[in-house]
Amino acid sequence: MELQLKETAELLSKVILWKNKLLGNQIDSDQIFHIIMMFQDEYLKSTANFQDLIEKAFDDLQAVNGNAEEMADLINKSSRIIQNNIESSRESIHSMSDAADSVGKIDSGFRNLMDVFDQLNTSIDMIVQR
Repeated sequence: MELQLKETAELLSKVILWKNKLLGNQIDSDQIFHIIMMFQDEYLKSTANFQDLIEKAFDDLQAVNGNAEEMADLINKSSRIIQNNIESSRESIHSMSDAADSVGKIDSGFRNLMDVFDQLNTSIDMIVQR
């Protein structure tokens, strides 16, 4: 990079000398050196700014990566919670089905008991009539 800078400065110096010879203006070597140093300062500033931009982009990329990891973790946790809820719902459905079967059996038992009471009532009526 420094080699490119020196080559660019030398080329700039030659261009300025050539321009001055063509136009008849005279610029001394101190002025050429000053122009080269200004060019070098600007080049270094732009390089530093570019480096800062690269570092910021890298930091932003790491932050996005960190956020993506957090998001993936949250999605996994949410998925496990949903899975647990589904399993709980299945268990509740089985429990409700078992409860419905029990209610059906109780209903059947009450009907049988009512039949027994009807038969007992009929028997009592027959005994009373005799």
